[in-house]
Amino acid sequence: MTEKWKDEEWAQDIWYRGKVTRRRIVGWGGGAIGAMMLVPAPWRAAFGAAKPYKIGSEQPLSGAGAAGGKTALVGLQMAVDRINHMGGIMGRPIELVIADDESKPDVARRKTQKMVEEDNIDVHVGGFLSISVLLACRSGKKPRSST
Repeated sequence: MTEKWKDEEWAQDIWYRGKVTRRRIVGWGGGAIGAMMLVPAPWRAAFGAAKPYKIGSEQPLSGAGAAGGKTALVGLQMAVDRINHMGGIMGRPIELVIADDESKPDVARRKTQKMVEEDNIDVHVGGFLSISVLLACRSGKKPRSST
């Protein structure tokens, strides 16, 4: 009873005679998806040599927090090296822009502003001792001492 639609005249012209079947649709769809995955996209070739992503970070490389800042910088560099070794982010490498904030929030604010405006960084990664730097960057002023 469920197969009676195959006897209809419209079914003879479109479906039942083999023009369009579920198996053919799935087969052609799977073949098309497979071909798209194997062939490199034309925009990858056109834009493959795009500029790297710039990641900026200010670290206390001198002053009171130098030991922690240098350790944080080593960890950041290791992460960037690993990502670049694996092919980057969507085929684009990562470039680090590092600034020494001298363990001073006001210096960190100025250097972060320079990284954003002049170095054109895409992302900023907070540095060691970043809470006082964050407060200085948000307010534009030197943070008050919490003593």
